[in-house]
Amino acid sequence: MDVFLIVARYVVSGTLLIAASAKYLSPAVRAAAGVQVEELLGPRWTPGAAGCWLAAAEAVAGVSAAVPARLSVLPALAVLVLLTAGAGALVARGSSTPCACFGDRGRPLGARHVACDGALALLAGAVLLQGPVHGWPDSALAAGLGAAIAFLVSRLDDMVDVLRVTQPERKVL
Repeated sequence: MDVFLIVARYVVSGTLLIAASAKYLSPAVRAAAGVQVEELLGPRWTPGAAGCWLAAAEAVAGVSAAVPARLSVLPALAVLVLLTAGAGALVARGSSTPCACFGDRGRPLGARHVACDGALALLAGAVLLQGPVHGWPDSALAAGLGAAIAFLVSRLDDMVDVLRVTQPERKVL
């Protein structure tokens, strides 16, 4: 159970840090994320500013979640619950806004994004309930595994596209 919680902590942390990095490194992604915030909350900020605030929240929550203290995962849990609720509301409204979670891929938000955010929130909740876990060298291995899983989570849309089975066109004679 200890290794699972360490992996879970770093999956949550790594995923949030990857999401924040995508927004900081690309003005287009930052603006797309801001458009989602604007669509959800109304025109309170420019899309670029809203994207910056979202990226900042993800970065702070991601760094905080990496600290092995019981309450350090609380900001990540809060951000993930808000992201899940926001994505769920946009999907329920039928929004066609492209997902800007980990970069601009042009795919609209969907149930997969809501489920992914919800699963990450559940992981953060499990870490919060169990508290800190210490132990080396298991921690280093678990942190590496968590980072690898976080990378895979950030590429979930790409993996689904690759794994999607397409039927070849049949020619009628």
